[in-house]
Amino acid sequence: MYGAILGDIIGSIYEFNDGPKKKEFPLFGKGCHFTDDSVMTIAVGDALINVLENGITNENEIKKEIVGSMRVWGKEYPHAGYGGMFRKWLSSDMGPYNSFGNGSAMRVSSVGWLFDTLEETKRMARYTAEVTHNHPEGIKGAEAVAVAIYLARTGKSILEISNYINENYYKINFKLDDIRDEYTFDVSCQGSVPQAIEAFLESTDFEDAIRNAISIGGDTDTIGAITGSIAEAYYRVPEDLKTECLMRIKKDMREVLEAFEFWAIKKDKKVHLDEKKIVDYLENNVGKNTTSYEMVKELYAADVDITNLYSELFEVDKDVRRIAIKNGFYLDTHSRGEMIGGLPWNLSFKIKRKKLN
Repeated sequence: MYGAILGDIIGSIYEFNDGPKKKEFPLFGKGCHFTDDSVMTIAVGDALINVLENGITNENEIKKEIVGSMRVWGKEYPHAGYGGMFRKWLSSDMGPYNSFGNGSAMRVSSVGWLFDTLEETKRMARYTAEVTHNHPEGIKGAEAVAVAIYLARTGKSILEISNYINENYYKINFKLDDIRDEYTFDVSCQGSVPQAIEAFLESTDFEDAIRNAISIGGDTDTIGAITGSIAEAYYRVPEDLKTECLMRIKKDMREVLEAFEFWAIKKDKKVHLDEKKIVDYLENNVGKNTTSYEMVKELYAADVDITNLYSELFEVDKDVRRIAIKNGFYLDTHSRGEMIGGLPWNLSFKIKRKKLN
């Protein structure tokens, strides 16, 4: 959820002045702050953590958790910038109001991380939307964003994500440069979600995605939140930006983020480290030259298809190095190997024993 919150914060100061209309702007401009996008992102994440922890599977009970959480968080942060109908919904017992606004899409990011299959992700995205935004376009916007996040975190390429969205949700037949000068404020899903997705599709890293999103103007905090949520799943968020995010939100929000990270990691983990297996591998390959990718492939290819797990393998490589040091080995890196899966983590090294003092 860091990506959604950062996109919201960075875009917050441009929301009603049509944005910078360029990619060069201070990333955290004076007065930037979290808004309703962040609060409701946290609220939905909090609800879904409760759903998972308590094993809730009934649709009505899941929706009850979501509604309750959104109203609790809305009461805690009543001046976060909610729209008129949603503000009325927060403070009453009214049901869904047939909205197709982009509020359903900006709050859905946790769904893309917490569920094991594409179909389950779609279903849960629909639940989070339908409690307020039960218009087909409102549901479609939430589902498209959650699906993009799911595809990104499970290792699909930008082209694969683009193709799936174009075939199943939106025909995105424009580039940001084509719309930047003329694009204006539009809070509908159909008028902002495709633009937010395209901002991710044209990006080269997390920050570039956020800059793309904010550069077109319009509903900048929400477009930033949507783009950021997808970009986080594809690139991950740099640690300095995570720190910046935590500094700019409240303690109770940080606590939900921490709990969410636990569940996201638990759900997302595809490669499970076996320390003995790693130590045996190192022992048998002392003195040999290899690369990060070849090492991880030899260790895990028999257990899991690693083809689309490049982002996780980057973390596995770091964990293997930690285990090596702990057990008296070190990986003497001497060059950067071929870029694998679009990630520059494939290092060439020789496996050596640590010299005893």
